[in-house]
Amino acid sequence: VADVDDFTIDGNFPIESPRLTIGAGASTSIGRALIVGGTNRGELTVNGGGTVSVDNGAGLVGSGADSTGTMTVTGANSTWSATQQLIIGGAGNGTLTIGDGGQVSNGLGGVVGSVGDSAGDVMVTGSGSTWINTSTLTVAMSGDGTLTIADSGQVSNTNGAIGDGGGSTGMVTVTGGGSTWTNDGELEIGD
Repeated sequence: VADVDDFTIDGNFPIESPRLTIGAGASTSIGRALIVGGTNRGELTVNGGGTVSVDNGAGLVGSGADSTGTMTVTGANSTWSATQQLIIGGAGNGTLTIGDGGQVSNGLGGVVGSVGDSAGDVMVTGSGSTWINTSTLTVAMSGDGTLTIADSGQVSNTNGAIGDGGGSTGMVTVTGGGSTWTNDGELEIGD
């Protein structure tokens, strides 16, 4: 994929589900926004040491109402990064899986399940698998959100929040030896 300002992975119709894989030795740079599942469906996989960076913007997975976005970052040296937020389940349904040493990092924090009817699900599993938020991580801001950290997966952020808005449902599970969720500041449960 050539370096571009904005990039959207999305089907023209609800039944379409375009897939993009950034694999071994490949890299791409997005200038402002990367959207996976804008109005319909989309999938992004980063594996085999591939690299995706959003240099001056955010990542949105399951951005629009009724959309479905899936992002997978798996394997040692496979990285996804953004200078701004990463939102899993913006107004639709979003899924993020980080496995087998994959690494995800973002500035301005992360949100899993952003607005009313949205749903976000994040799994961080396996040794070396990390999700680094340089600001607040919110699981279920106003939508529904689930975060699972397993089998030595690691998640870190400044402040953390679970079930931050009225009507939201948030759940965080940390399981297995070596699995950690590091909150450098406050952890707020319910609002």
